[in-house]
Amino acid sequence: MLALRETGSSLSVAFALLVSIIPEALTGPWVGALADKYSKLTAVVFLDVGRALLYFIAAFTDSLARGWLSVSLLLVVAFLEALLRMWYIGAKAGLLKAFESEGYDLQKLYALDRGLQLTARIVGWIAGGLVVSGLGTVAALLLNGLSFALAAAMSALARLPLGTSSQQQEATQWQLAVEGFRYLKRTPEALRPIAMMATLNLLIPAYAFGLPILAQEFWGGARDLGLAFAAFAGGGVIASIVLGKGKSRRFQDSLIWGAIAIAGGLTVAVANVPSAIGIFLVATVGLISDTVAILVNARVLEVTDGAYVGRVSVLSSVANRVTSSLVILSLGITIPPAEIRHAMSGLGMSIGVLSLIAMTRATLIARSCSYR
Repeated sequence: MLALRETGSSLSVAFALLVSIIPEALTGPWVGALADKYSKLTAVVFLDVGRALLYFIAAFTDSLARGWLSVSLLLVVAFLEALLRMWYIGAKAGLLKAFESEGYDLQKLYALDRGLQLTARIVGWIAGGLVVSGLGTVAALLLNGLSFALAAAMSALARLPLGTSSQQQEATQWQLAVEGFRYLKRTPEALRPIAMMATLNLLIPAYAFGLPILAQEFWGGARDLGLAFAAFAGGGVIASIVLGKGKSRRFQDSLIWGAIAIAGGLTVAVANVPSAIGIFLVATVGLISDTVAILVNARVLEVTDGAYVGRVSVLSSVANRVTSSLVILSLGITIPPAEIRHAMSGLGMSIGVLSLIAMTRATLIARSCSYR
């Protein structure tokens, strides 16, 4: 919202999103290796403290600058925050994997983790929309920094497992990163769900890029944007509650691809209806997206060896970021704000068609195997 308000440019919105995606895609494998090599608990605390400091710096710089200078300073902070976030993703995946050795079911645990994250996001998006529209960006950034500081304190006080560290301590960081790629290559049962998530995440730019512009140009500003993203997270909370109650591995690949196709169709509708209806449809897409995310990410964690889980989880995240960044860049360069409805409609239809093709293929393969 700040980028759009200060510059009036779609390209500035794309830059605001891409600046955090680029470091994730480029450095993810090496950061994932760091997560495997060192203590997961120490990393989680340290990285939350680092992100709190970055948001405090962002609030300070935003209070002094305006226009493109303000946006540029915040982009630098976003770039650094993205580097820390990728390390955090790998470290937290290692902690979740460590709980498996204590008898916890990974799907239930991942669903609980996802549900808590999304519940916090509901509060955050609603509060963020109100704070940005009422008090300004500086206040929102300060609150964000305080939330990370609180998370760091809670993690430090909690009794969490250290997580499995890589036994290849003598290996260089480069060797550890390359070994992550090799491990993923020889673990095809992890590649399929990662491909599913990468496809689904082609839709996320339509929301990360499109909803702010829809809110500004066609809906009602920051308040509707906050409600829309809160609804998206609310759908995810419902998914986490349902899937957290028991194992749901009966969902075959064809059903998951079908769900992604439906999400694509709903994206077309979101771009062409009033905000009240659109927010409801966004909640439905959130429900579908997080159902898929919980199912496939739990699969990835289950089939991954503990010493590689940080690298594999980060590589999965990198695949999502790469697909998202390509869409965001193309939208930012070619789509003016007035054309965002058409862009979201085209993207949703494309994902729907691709997913229907994948669903048909998965169904035919499953039937062929059953006949044999």
